[in-house]
Amino acid sequence: MESKPGEEIVLDSSKSSDPDADSLTFNLYLYPEAGTYSNTIRIKDRNKSVVRAKILEDAGNKQIHIILEVTDMNSEVKLTFYRRIVIDVKE
Repeated sequence: MESKPGEEIVLDSSKSSDPDADSLTFNLYLYPEAGTYSNTIRIKDRNKSVVRAKILEDAGNKQIHIILEVTDMNSEVKLTFYRRIVIDVKE
């Protein structure tokens, strides 16, 4: 996805589902080792299925990687799935 410095983006994983109808937990976090942006970004409500993240002004022409972690809350075996979100910040 693309963004601009100073922009607030919405990351929506609300269509995630579990085939057994178990409830899901969500966690989003920055993966700085993979991108070219070394500063941090603020992810509001990082444990919800829909979150907002503010792209800072100094992120122009950088790439930000965010990991989405979704875990089903099965009482016997919890399974976790991961997705990477790549944000190209254009000036």
